[in-house]
Amino acid sequence: MTPHAYAKPAKPPLPWRWVWAYALPRRRERIRLTFAGYVMCTVAIGLGAAAYNNASNILFLSLALTLAMLALSGVLAWMNFRRLEWRLAPPSRLRAGESAPVRVEVMNGRRRLPAYALRFGVSASPGDACGTVRLREPLDPGESREGVWSFTPARRGECSLRLDGATSSHPFALLDKTVGDPVLRRVIVWPARVPYAFDPDAGRLLHREGVMRRKGSGAELIGLRDYREGDAMRLILWKASAKRGRLLVRETAEPGEAGFSLRLDGAAFALADEACFEKACAFAASLAEDLFHKGRLLAAAAGDEPFTPMKRAGDLHAFLDRLAELTRPAEARSPGAINPDTLHFVPGPGDVVHVRLRDQSLGEA
Repeated sequence: MTPHAYAKPAKPPLPWRWVWAYALPRRRERIRLTFAGYVMCTVAIGLGAAAYNNASNILFLSLALTLAMLALSGVLAWMNFRRLEWRLAPPSRLRAGESAPVRVEVMNGRRRLPAYALRFGVSASPGDACGTVRLREPLDPGESREGVWSFTPARRGECSLRLDGATSSHPFALLDKTVGDPVLRRVIVWPARVPYAFDPDAGRLLHREGVMRRKGSGAELIGLRDYREGDAMRLILWKASAKRGRLLVRETAEPGEAGFSLRLDGAAFALADEACFEKACAFAASLAEDLFHKGRLLAAAAGDEPFTPMKRAGDLHAFLDRLAELTRPAEARSPGAINPDTLHFVPGPGDVVHVRLRDQSLGEA
């Protein structure tokens, strides 16, 4: 499943090496006494002191039984992790302000013995969110199971997920043993969605459902209709008219209705505050996503990069990744030249962000 596992060594160690392994565990193995373990050690010290003072065989036998229980607890704890494998599976998509599941997949590669009382510490930074994934039921031999930890990223950008290894207090809850090196995964958090208004054509709002097209003289075909007096002869479809037995003309969309190109340049927000720039990134991500799902996003760019055609979902996801890592320039500079047919974002009063086309505001967030 993964190289992050506690597996059997390639060559069986010699007996004296087993003893040395118990006396000085490997670096990735960490053992702590639980509260019950501290109580047991205190009892063992008391029994030892009483046995030596009184020379009582019964006290010596009790001391030996207590020490044997501690040793047996260590051996069974070691056996509980043999041939155990685990993997950290981050979510495929992360968006700021939305809960996301982080999965920990565990497999028991042993043939006979189950694994008991396993738990995994998981954390995310920045944000210092942390949690524990627990497998409360025994993991049978050859069985695979997964646990889920949900967290909500606070802001866009790069996020590091950390898995601290496998921990168990099996069998007597005297020792808390952790094995395995920490596992790190780097993920990208997309900007949060924000409510916005977008009015691309004289007050007709782009709704969240359906595709809006306005009749005009563009090149995109909407449909066919019967000929009416005053229609241009070049719009008549002669083959379709001959087949139907009546004159038919094609209806086309208004120029600019077919789609938009979108750019967010951080230089335009060099003098704005951080909250305004963050809202601009969220606005650009929300608008780009909605336009793409309506088939009206032709291309998009972040910063001063060239435009990327938006032909498939992977292109949109790559653009959202670039928005997640977009930063403002360290020094104020004028934004690059804006194509007159490109939607671009500019700061407004306060933390308001406007989207403009040909020096005309079409919406705000």
